[in-house]
Amino acid sequence: MSSGDTITTLEAGDTRTIKTPVFGLGKVTITVTANTPDTNIVTKTLDGLVIGIIVIIL
Repeated sequence: MSSGDTITTLEAGDTRTIKTPVFGLGKVTITVTANTPDTNIVTKTLDGLVIGIIVIIL
């Protein structure tokens, strides 16, 4: 999977890893959005720092 892909089904407790090639230097914002038929949309946003190919979640 890569950035921008859609995970159509994710059972409770399951995890998915999204791999996106990153190379650079500076701040980055990572946003994940999820929803179910019974709930509102939930969005989680994290700040990070890119140093070369390493992404550090702040």
